[in-house]
Amino acid sequence: MSKYSYDQMEIDILKLYTESNSEKWNYFLSDCLMKQDINRLISTRIGLQVGVDRLYKRKLSTPKINEFFIRLNRSIENTAQKIIKRKNPVTKNMKDYVEVKRKRDNEWEVFLLKSSY
Repeated sequence: MSKYSYDQMEIDILKLYTESNSEKWNYFLSDCLMKQDINRLISTRIGLQVGVDRLYKRKLSTPKINEFFIRLNRSIENTAQKIIKRKNPVTKNMKDYVEVKRKRDNEWEVFLLKSSY
């Protein structure tokens, strides 16, 4: 992605922190999970990373903000893993298990690559 498109994706972490509502955040994650919308998780994760990067560059980052970012980022990752597991369910056949596990791992790597700033 170009730098311009990253700027458009920025999420204001300070505003999100001050107006944070766990109910809305959990609704967002549940909605992504139910719709299996991994692309929405990718764009949100990138936006959070851009927002934290901008805060750090402006020297506005605090330990509480950093912890908040880590919690949000981890919840996105957990939701993405659940989506990947639902897309690739495990069967009782061991040969299939190894194949499914490999496919899940590949999808997880793709998610991490696509959602990295």
